[in-house]
Amino acid sequence: MARPVIIGAGLAGLVCALSMAPRPVVVLGRKTRGNHTSSVLAQGGLAAAVGDDDSIQTHVCDTLAAGAGLCDEAVVQSIVGDGPQAIDQLLAWGVPFDRTEKGELALGLEGAHTHRRVVHALGDSTGAVIMKTLIERARATPSIMLIEDAQVVEIKTTEEKISGVVFHCAGKDHEISTDQVV
Repeated sequence: MARPVIIGAGLAGLVCALSMAPRPVVVLGRKTRGNHTSSVLAQGGLAAAVGDDDSIQTHVCDTLAAGAGLCDEAVVQSIVGDGPQAIDQLLAWGVPFDRTEKGELALGLEGAHTHRRVVHALGDSTGAVIMKTLIERARATPSIMLIEDAQVVEIKTTEEKISGVVFHCAGKDHEISTDQVV
């Protein structure tokens, strides 16, 4: 079976690739060498109910209150419920979130939150730090083939099924046969 191809090397693409390891995958990214991705430019922290005095349900209630009736409660419950596990996974991949003098995660109180639950990395450089860490981790993971400066030209199909990806890199077009694209 051909390797899955992940189009995009932003936060979502890198998390997908690292989560699939050690399964071999190909990641096609355009901007991993620069500071031009939305993920790199994200300054704010990540909110998750990771404090001893916090809970997922309290976080859900805060989010729904801040959303003023515009949030889908099931979606909020799902996303907020996955928050602590996402922080744990980022820590396992080496993201150096800010810490207190005691070595605990430094949790900020922001926006409509009623508890300290916002984690940062190097203050307002959270996106840049997370991306730098995950790019380095992806490059060091043998099962991940990271092709940089690649621009996807076409997702090929045969009989209405994916059969490959054509991308432009280093002045010419290349094709990868695959039946799985993210």
